[in-house]
Amino acid sequence: MLSAILERSPSVTPCAVVASIPHGGTWIPSQFSNDLVVPVESLYSDAWTRELFAFLPEIGVRVVEAVGSRFISDPNRDPASPMFAPFFVGTVASTNSTGELLYRSEPSVLELRSRIEFLYEPYLRAVDRAVSLVRHEHDPALVLDMHSFGMPLDADIVLGDGNGVTATTAVVDAVAEAFERVGFRVARNLRFSGGWIVRRFSDLPEIDAVQIEVNQRCYADSRAVEEQRRPLTLDSAKFRETAGRLCEALTQICSPL
Repeated sequence: MLSAILERSPSVTPCAVVASIPHGGTWIPSQFSNDLVVPVESLYSDAWTRELFAFLPEIGVRVVEAVGSRFISDPNRDPASPMFAPFFVGTVASTNSTGELLYRSEPSVLELRSRIEFLYEPYLRAVDRAVSLVRHEHDPALVLDMHSFGMPLDADIVLGDGNGVTATTAVVDAVAEAFERVGFRVARNLRFSGGWIVRRFSDLPEIDAVQIEVNQRCYADSRAVEEQRRPLTLDSAKFRETAGRLCEALTQICSPL
C-alpha cells in the first residue's frame, strides 16, 4: 500500500527549520472510505497548502507532509483525544467541519486503530525524525506547522504558539516581522493557538515550534471560501503572488537560524 506520508529533504544547504504540512492531503484508501456517506472530495482540507509551500526544500527546509487525508486520522490531535468524535475533537473525525455526519456506522476499534497506525503515528514519527536530523547541526531548531483557514478572521496569517508556551517571544516576533515585511496582516493565537504538533515540543527549550495559518482568501476564490465550497477553487493569480510572498518571508525566517 502507498504511504500516507511524504518526507522531502532540502535541495540546498539545510537550515534550522522543519516544516510540517499535516492537513493538505486528500487521499483516502478505499478500506477507509467504503462506509462514507459523503463524497471524498467534499471533505475539508487545508486546500492547496502542499502546493503553496512547494518551494520549502529549495530554501533549505526539511518538510514532512501528509498525502493522506486528515479524515483517515488527524496527527494534530492530542493522543488523549477520543478515537472517534466530531471534527474538532476526534483523532478520527465522525463529522465534517460543518457538523455533517460522515459514516453509515461507527468504525470498529480495530479499524480506528488501523487508521491511527496508517497516518497519525507515522506522521509524528516522521516529524521527530526530521527534527532529529536538523538538531545534529542546529541549536535551537524551529518547527513550523503549516495550515490554512477559511473562517472570517481579520488576518492574513495567524501564528499559534500555545499562548506563549511552544516558542520564545523572540522567535515568534521574528516570524511575525518576516511576514509583515512582505505585506501580510499578522495576528497571534487568534482562534488558532497551536495544535498537538507544536504543543508536543513545549517542554523542549532547544526546539521552538509555531503553527502558521494562512487565510485561504489570499490564494483561493473568495466566494468559494465564504460559501465553504469543496473542493475549493484556486485563484491562480492570487496563488502565485501569495506563494511568492510566503517564499520571501520564509527565506528571511530561515536565514538567521
